[in-house]
Amino acid sequence: MYSKKQLESYSDFFEFDFTRKPKKRKGIKNNSKDLLIGDIHAPFHHEEMFNKTITDNLEAKNLWIAGDWWDFYSKSFYRKDTKIEFHVEFRDGFSLLWDMADKFDNVYLMLSNHDMRFCKWLFDNVPLEALPFTDHLFLERIIKTIPNVKIIKQPTTLGDRNIGYLHQYKNIVLSHIEMSRKDVGKVVQDICKELQRWETTFNLKDYDMLFQAHNHQSAKVRYGDKYLFQIPCLIDASKPSFNYAFSGKLQGNPPALGYIILNKNKDGSFNPNSSYIVDL
Repeated sequence: MYSKKQLESYSDFFEFDFTRKPKKRKGIKNNSKDLLIGDIHAPFHHEEMFNKTITDNLEAKNLWIAGDWWDFYSKSFYRKDTKIEFHVEFRDGFSLLWDMADKFDNVYLMLSNHDMRFCKWLFDNVPLEALPFTDHLFLERIIKTIPNVKIIKQPTTLGDRNIGYLHQYKNIVLSHIEMSRKDVGKVVQDICKELQRWETTFNLKDYDMLFQAHNHQSAKVRYGDKYLFQIPCLIDASKPSFNYAFSGKLQGNPPALGYIILNKNKDGSFNPNSSYIVDL
């Protein structure tokens, strides 16, 4: 953890008070309902649809975020036609995350490919011998200053190696695997097949539902005894970070906006029949 002096220094640099305390959450929470979102890409999220998602579900007890909370456009390897400072996009995304922590009892956050752009940028640009002197774990450490935000990973059978793009909780698996298919609903089926080969290494137990983010699509399919979901996104494709989608290559499908409601059973597991997608 960071010392008070370090947090004050970061506060000056990012123009955000990292020493602040959480607000007392108001209202009665529904212990049987959780909210699941993915691919926010702050600060390039769709503000209207994001605000509607949160406002309409404030009674949910917990918020699950299946990766790409940040976009980190400034650290992208794609050609850029807009300049945005790293400290600005980090601050705006972190401030939004603090706001979520004020609204929900617990926030479970998966860090995935866009979130890790800053870390990968450091590894690509800092000499190897200098890496021990950099704060390349800054993102994870600073998130831990928010008391009720937990970074979720999947522990494996390989010692202390954890998988950042996968997490199992009771009878559900959240995924942000970087696999794409043009056919909506196909990618999550292929991921389910691949996970069967890795289930021992990835320490996966029997599960009822698999939720795949990353693809910005909305789908629910039955696959054997499991329900497979593709999690819609909350991005604003008009923002500069998504210029690549209009590059002329006609890649993928237009983004589907929405979220998922997770309804719990009495034992704390999630009900596959009453959990559903809300398309916006």
